[in-house]
Amino acid sequence: VKGKGFKPAEENPGEFHGVSAFDLDHMPDPDVAPKASFSTEFGKTLAALASKDERICAITAAMKYGTGLQYMYRRHPERFFDVGMAEQHAVTFAAGLASQGMRPVVGIYSTFLQRSYDELIHDVSLQNVKVILAVDRAGVVGEDGKTHQGVFDAAYLQTIPNTTVYSPAYFQELREQLAFLVREGKGLCAIRYPRGKELYKPSYFESSLLPFTVYGPQTGEIALVTYGRIFSFAAETAELLGNLGYPVKLVKLNRIIPMDQGAVQAVLGCKWVFFFEEGVEQGGIGEHYASLLQNSGFAGRFFLRGIRDPFIKHAPMYHSLEELGLNADGMKDCILQSVCEKGFDYSEKTD
Repeated sequence: VKGKGFKPAEENPGEFHGVSAFDLDHMPDPDVAPKASFSTEFGKTLAALASKDERICAITAAMKYGTGLQYMYRRHPERFFDVGMAEQHAVTFAAGLASQGMRPVVGIYSTFLQRSYDELIHDVSLQNVKVILAVDRAGVVGEDGKTHQGVFDAAYLQTIPNTTVYSPAYFQELREQLAFLVREGKGLCAIRYPRGKELYKPSYFESSLLPFTVYGPQTGEIALVTYGRIFSFAAETAELLGNLGYPVKLVKLNRIIPMDQGAVQAVLGCKWVFFFEEGVEQGGIGEHYASLLQNSGFAGRFFLRGIRDPFIKHAPMYHSLEELGLNADGMKDCILQSVCEKGFDYSEKTD
């Protein structure tokens, strides 16, 4: 490995923080992620934004490579800060920089952001300063393991006053939403995105900074609501159900905090509303959506499927989502079973 430009792990712990299988004869550039990922897109986008705005700076807690911030380190080392394994300090430090007119962006894994809950409330929200969180590894993390599951952040961030959170499903959204928050966001801002690459993207998808987007029939009896990465599975589900004769109104939440009332009004005429969430059910975005539906006089049936046992065992991401019923087949089966019990004849539709 030394002969190919790599330092041993003892001298380069960041590069060897997590090591997947590799071929010694075809080693990638040690500083660059070999494949496109949300982390890489974030890092490249932030470095480009920082080239145009000298107020932008980046903070990491010993996760320069994991969060994609090596691009910021290379291009703007004077505005890159690694505070070590001290997430609480990272957030308080960001608040201090913000109070002096800087635009700090904290690149942090969802599971590690939990350590900074107190600082988010007292040092950022209460002080009403602008800090942007880039919440990496949001949702199920697959090979990163049980301790890294990013399933709590959406639930607890919505308890903090004056907070704005976007949840992109695709790289283009991440780039546009991050730029928007840097440019126009106020107070505590966050953009949360998953580990790894983009999943299925339907041909009709359009990136938007609007709080929500509605696809499919404007009227209908079935609505499917979701956000973030599993919109990809929801889009597949809507297509599967449409082919079976069950048209689905698909509502994608782009901004999950604060919830836009229009996203609730969009489904009030439906008989069945299904909310799927790659996060904890208790106190999560789905429960909040259900509360807003009820307060708006919704007369239909609401079904929520999120994560009830947040300590998800170590497994590949696809396997975990399948087990949780959050893949396309799981969503389809949930919807068909619920709808058929309430008056639709599924057998006739599938003959």
